[in-house]
Amino acid sequence: MKKKHITMLLLLLFHINIVLAQEKKVTGNIVDDKGTPLLGVTIIVKGTTTGTQTDFDGNYTISCKKSDVLVFSYIGFKNQEKIIADTLIINITMEEDATLLNEVLVVGYGKTSKVDNTGAITKIKSEELDNTPVASLQEALSGKASGVFIESQSGKIDGAIKVRIRGTNSIGGNNEPLYVVDGLVIAGGTRDINFNNIESIEVLKDAAATAIYGSRGANGVILITTKKGKQGKTQFRVDFQNGFSEPTNLRDFMNAEQYRDFFRVAAINRFGEDTGNLFSDIILGDLAQGQDVNTDWQDLAFRNAKLVQFNVGASGGSEKSRFYTNLSYDHQEGILIGNDLKKLNGILNFEHDVNERASVGISTTLSRLETNSVAGDNAFATPIQLVAQAPISPIRDEDGNLISYDQVGSIVNGYYSALIEDANSTRNTTSDRILANLYADYKFTDWLNIRGELGLDRGSTRAFVFQNANTQGNGVTGGFGSTRITKFQTFSPKIYATIDKKFNEMHDINVVIGTEAQKTRTEIAGGTATGFISGLDQTGTGAVPTGVLGSTANNGFYSYFGRATYKLNNKYIVGFTGRYDESSAFDGGVFFPAVSAAWKISEESFLKDSKIISFMKLRSSYGINGNNFNGFPSLALFSPVAYNKLAGLSPTQLANNDLSWETTATFDVGLELGFFDNRINLELNYYKKQTKDLIQRRPIDATSGFTGFSANVGNMENKGLEITLNTVNVDSKDFSWETNVNFSKNENRVTKLINGQPILSTNDSYMNALIEGEPIGVFYGREYAGVDPANGDALYYLNDGTGGTTNNPNAANFKVLGSPNPDWIAGITNQLRYKNIDVSFLFNVVQGNKIHKAADGFMVGGSFIDNQLASELNYWTPENPNTDVPQPRLLRGNGTAASSRFLQDGSYIRLKNISLGYNFGPKLLEKIKLTDLRIYITGQNLLTFTKYDGWDPEVSTDFLANGNNIFQGVDFYSAPQAKTVTLGVKVGF
Repeated sequence: MKKKHITMLLLLLFHINIVLAQEKKVTGNIVDDKGTPLLGVTIIVKGTTTGTQTDFDGNYTISCKKSDVLVFSYIGFKNQEKIIADTLIINITMEEDATLLNEVLVVGYGKTSKVDNTGAITKIKSEELDNTPVASLQEALSGKASGVFIESQSGKIDGAIKVRIRGTNSIGGNNEPLYVVDGLVIAGGTRDINFNNIESIEVLKDAAATAIYGSRGANGVILITTKKGKQGKTQFRVDFQNGFSEPTNLRDFMNAEQYRDFFRVAAINRFGEDTGNLFSDIILGDLAQGQDVNTDWQDLAFRNAKLVQFNVGASGGSEKSRFYTNLSYDHQEGILIGNDLKKLNGILNFEHDVNERASVGISTTLSRLETNSVAGDNAFATPIQLVAQAPISPIRDEDGNLISYDQVGSIVNGYYSALIEDANSTRNTTSDRILANLYADYKFTDWLNIRGELGLDRGSTRAFVFQNANTQGNGVTGGFGSTRITKFQTFSPKIYATIDKKFNEMHDINVVIGTEAQKTRTEIAGGTATGFISGLDQTGTGAVPTGVLGSTANNGFYSYFGRATYKLNNKYIVGFTGRYDESSAFDGGVFFPAVSAAWKISEESFLKDSKIISFMKLRSSYGINGNNFNGFPSLALFSPVAYNKLAGLSPTQLANNDLSWETTATFDVGLELGFFDNRINLELNYYKKQTKDLIQRRPIDATSGFTGFSANVGNMENKGLEITLNTVNVDSKDFSWETNVNFSKNENRVTKLINGQPILSTNDSYMNALIEGEPIGVFYGREYAGVDPANGDALYYLNDGTGGTTNNPNAANFKVLGSPNPDWIAGITNQLRYKNIDVSFLFNVVQGNKIHKAADGFMVGGSFIDNQLASELNYWTPENPNTDVPQPRLLRGNGTAASSRFLQDGSYIRLKNISLGYNFGPKLLEKIKLTDLRIYITGQNLLTFTKYDGWDPEVSTDFLANGNNIFQGVDFYSAPQAKTVTLGVKVGF
């Protein structure tokens, strides 16, 4: 018996020895195609739950058997499988998965994959932005994302850019998206950002994506991720661009001979032949100043502008530390005289792995922006208003001095000359800014990570204006000077934890929870003065101080935020996002939640093996966001005053403790499809946004000492459809062709106003209005009925139910005439490559919006001395009765009243960007010791197809549109967009 037990023990030890011999520890290192170690790569023994992940250095260790197969997976890269056999070391180079569905998306406080994403997010890669010859990031984004409408107000180099994600949400508040750079929320736009340093941009559009930003997410969020360094030899890169710009379009005005004849006809039609000729002789003589000229004033307003851009950068690092740095200089002249921009930008991104669990880093951007600007559109001092000068007027007198025609008339004075303003004034703004975000990560386990960040956004702006004694209105005072300095500083600390855990190959859980604060301090100081000695132009050198200003404001908020996502069987995904915000702008805090779900239909058995449909996902979300206001709209405010030489306080704003955030509830449903191994990707989105508690000024009885106060009294709705199509048309060794088409249709409607009463413009020259049931800023005015063929009178429809007309514009009833908001927008991008040659081009499409040519009322009708459009030569005469151009009548305003006559379809198709490049091959690069060499030529706004006969259909005049959500789509002496061509070279070594 004993012998038998010994035999069994020996057999057991033999079998254990065999099993132990089969078990082995496999180690290895995993990197990407650039040799950078990958943290968090999942390694699973196929068919089991045994697995591990790589550490900060890309290393891993796993116990397995000789017969096992290891599966390596990582978001954004293709899965790989390796048989163990006798191998003890398996190193892997992961291949990036180029399909759109496997892209890594940056989301609020984390990352996800497009295939598992439950929100509406559009990603734009760095190669789509590089070396675009524009002054701002927003311009570079135009036409590249569905649901995003981007409009440059004019061709001024420093002109405002309007960005609307899924429509306009607010009447009195901000409608711009929230910008987040490397986790740091920034204010004041993105002109300080060099978009050649950007790795990717994610546009967050629905509540599932934006609710984690709570009170600031209603207008959408744009996440900007800058480039980071990678392990390896230090790589240097130099980019250089040189180019020129000119106006996309010019208008046709009368020449000197046509103007004289037209003016004389207008005077005779108004006063009769004898008196009309007398007036004409005197006024035309004053304008001509004894010279016989044919001045093209429009040509004098513009110039062929130059552009220079220069970038030099380096990146690299060791196993522990990585860096990316770049220094850039841009100098862009505007197409308007006196308008230019200079920008100096530097960036340093640094990351360091303290050990296997801890890492630290910093992202820092420094910039200086210097702008020479011109006066607003509603001023004769702005260059483009030179077109109002008569072509018979000379530029200079016989002594060579510039003439200002507001001082030369014997009967009627003309207009101040913008050439005098350009020669005798300065409008300079200099801005310095630093963006810095210091962060630290600690990985407690392979599924729990804690991250802390401390962000700083600090800047100062000096706005300086000087007009010497030769400028309009400053001859008596001896000139005018103004200096305004604004300083701001925002601190933003945050800490959050991320849990990413997989259970039993069926359950995936991702949880983010954290807290964030922000405090902003703004200081403003400045003054004005008059009386300057020639050669002195600083405000402090003025003999007579005329004003002083100074203020300080502190505001901030405190928040808690979280997101939880659960995935079952890699098919069914549900998510919950929430944020609680307390803000100094309002009394009390508000919680902003969102729920979302997705079903990966293509993972079901009935589609799993489809040869046509390679991916299908249905997703939906519902949530609530806020629209925070700057300042203190809910508080009682006071301002300092002087009374009897004593200091005091005067109330300036009534309190409203019930005032709260404007809130937007958004429902979104989306379908994502991939066909033929994801070579064709289609995304469909439908959304409906309902905004309530819009903040408006509510009028009250003036006997209270106030005329109104801020209250939540309005509602608005946006609903729309988005379609995105990406196709890989050809993908071969020598030739490739990819296409992106995005389409968006948004319907905006104001659903509630105070007591249902419309809010109309107090100036009859501008027709934008707020009316219940109509889009924001709808055009509301007289309806032009053409010309009376019997006498040349301009006619207007009475719109009183009779169908009648009148030649008295004041007798015509107003009606809704159209909307400044487009019916739909689209972008079409094609990228082609043949061997070393590549071509890309983008067409931007805007359709269905109306534009009010408000300045045209001065360019038609012969009402005053302004030069007239050449189209006015087709005016009514007894021999030409069938025309839409009324008879010209000096000082009578025949047909010049604001009406649908000056309302025109603003639809256009524009070749927004085109680029042709050549990349030199590796054989030559090796000979000349370079890693990269590329030459290219780009064009911006080269072609525009439109029926709009103004300067440019992409327009909203600055003096109305800046800071105002109602006055949009008005063209009032607004410069056209610039047409730009640049030649560039990139060198890497």
